[in-house]
Formats: sequence, structure tokens, C-alpha cells
Amino acid sequence: MIGHGGPVSALAADEGTVVSGGFDGRVILWNPENATARRIERFHDGNVTAVALVPGGFVTAGQDGRIAHWRDGQAEPALTTPRGVSPVSALAVAGERVAAGFFDGQILRLDLGTGASHAQPAHDGRVSGLAFLPDGALVSVGADLRFARWGMDGALQARASLPDLPNGLVPAGDA
Repeated sequence: MIGHGGPVSALAADEGTVVSGGFDGRVILWNPENATARRIERFHDGNVTAVALVPGGFVTAGQDGRIAHWRDGQAEPALTTPRGVSPVSALAVAGERVAAGFFDGQILRLDLGTGASHAQPAHDGRVSGLAFLPDGALVSVGADLRFARWGMDGALQARASLPDLPNGLVPAGDA
């Protein structure tokens, strides 16, 4: 698949759908069967730092601190956040719920259905990974060498030290 004018910085895939984001500021929704672009978007100023698939579309985030929700069949984003003071460093989705981690240690929770959002301090430095667990809790890792579990209300439930700098986080089943 050739389409970005530079390195790919974000990738998400499921059965039959692939979305990529690049240093060129482009987001490409791919047809994996024939390796062609179904849709190309230029929304973010600078690098596209994270992408995720959601039911009926996808979510993108960028160096500009913005998050955009793209719905299938719509030319413009269904929802966007304003430019942030810090780049987005991590993204997690669970249905209509989105969590974005930022280089300044903040986590933003965003409801795609209502547009409601809530930001909170989470780590000292970059949030390097986020994941929703099946019970709705959010877990995060950051440059402060901490692993944290957050309740659905955003309250810190547990925190543990890590032995080394994490560069991501992924759920595995219910863990």
C-alpha cells in the first residue's frame, strides 16, 4: 500500500478495514483487498499521531492536539476538538468512548455520541499508552514510569511503578 508522502506514524486495522496516519498530515482509509485508498483526509496540522476504528467510522488525532471523528459516508468530521497545547500521544476507543493521552500528561475522555469531554492530569510527562478494559476502566502508562487504572468516573483506582520506559499499551482479552 503506497499513499503517504513519508513515514506512517499511526495504524489501525480490523477485518476488512485499515486506516493509517502519516507524518505528511494525511489519513488514509484503505481497501485492503486491492491495496487502494478508499478515502484520503487532510485535517490535522502536522503529523497524525494516532488513529482508531470505531463503529461506522474512525477517529484521528494529531500533533496539533486535535481529535476528529469521521463517519462513513460523510465528507466532514462529525466531531472535532479544538487545537490543543500539547500533541496527542495515545488513543483508545471503546464503542462511543474515546480516551486521548497527550505529551503534557493529560488524558481527555470524549463521548462521540454527545460530544462531552473531560480532561484530567494523569502522568508526569507523555502518556505513552491507553486501553479500555471490558469493565469500562481505563488503564494508562506514561513517561513517569507509572501504570495507572482509572474508573469510569475518571478517579484513580490503582497505580504501580514500571521498571522501564513504556512505549505503548494493548489489551489482551480481559487483561
